[in-house]
Amino acid sequence: MPIMQVHIETSAYSKEQVHRFLEQSSRVYAEVLESPIERIRIFIHDYPGDHIAIGGRVAADTGVTAPFFEAFLLEGRPLAQQHAVLARVTDVIVECLGATRELVRGVCHMVPPERWGIAGFPAASVRSAEITERNKHQ
Repeated sequence: MPIMQVHIETSAYSKEQVHRFLEQSSRVYAEVLESPIERIRIFIHDYPGDHIAIGGRVAADTGVTAPFFEAFLLEGRPLAQQHAVLARVTDVIVECLGATRELVRGVCHMVPPERWGIAGFPAASVRSAEITERNKHQ
């Protein structure tokens, strides 16, 4: 794991902004979770402005953007770490994409290790030592 999905209208941003966001958010996500960056996956879900409503108005008509992100984490991550993900990813979105902070939303989805697969095997068995160590410090 860790996986993050970011829902945005990419046409509102330059290719450079999007690439910078992907690279910087990958580093931040790895840092906050104390995870090797090689495990980090970030996916952008691109929506046309005509398919987004913000405050009851179509984004294409207003030019307003309101990024939303979902962080998928194995259960057992401390609440402080989850809060740090929400804060730091928001910071990166604001910095790299120029989003208005008050319009950025995010959520941490906690996934039981028995229900997450790594190379076709449950994370509970593949990462059992890490999960045990993490749970000791809660």
